[in-house]
Amino acid sequence: MMPEEAGSTSRVHINLSSGELDIRGSEEFVSQYADSIEDLLQRLRTEPIPAAAPVAPVLGSPDLASIETSKVAQPSTRLEPFGEALHTLASKSGTDQILLAGYYVSEASGDGTFATAEANKLLIEQGIKLSNASQSLKNVLAAKRVFKVGSRYKVARSGIDFLKSMGVAA
Repeated sequence: MMPEEAGSTSRVHINLSSGELDIRGSEEFVSQYADSIEDLLQRLRTEPIPAAAPVAPVLGSPDLASIETSKVAQPSTRLEPFGEALHTLASKSGTDQILLAGYYVSEASGDGTFATAEANKLLIEQGIKLSNASQSLKNVLAAKRVFKVGSRYKVARSGIDFLKSMGVAA
């Protein structure tokens, strides 16, 4: 195992459909999940891998690669594609853009929540690179347009109303 680079985070990525297992982090982090990892490896060895198996979140952290733009872009028939909504947004501030991206991610998620990285990934796919996505989300949180649900966020009613006032069909 290679030593961690300064400032990097630990992560576990498992893709059951391709049989991939990628573990990155300190030896302490990896050893903390040794039993779970061994169980999963045994499962990969003994059980057939379904052709269309969904990629499951692992260890409480969703896999960003499993968030497909097509699913996020149109989570329901009432929403326009994310790219169109982004371009019709009356404001071009990072705070408003991260709110919109978070709304779209949350609409596609099973529990109606989103993480900063998920919303930021959606913006990057549209060519928008926020200088500090975390700070933009903190600004939205301070404005009470989102609220915390564990380590994730949920768009508040006031956030949806704000998006509507900015020209988005939310």
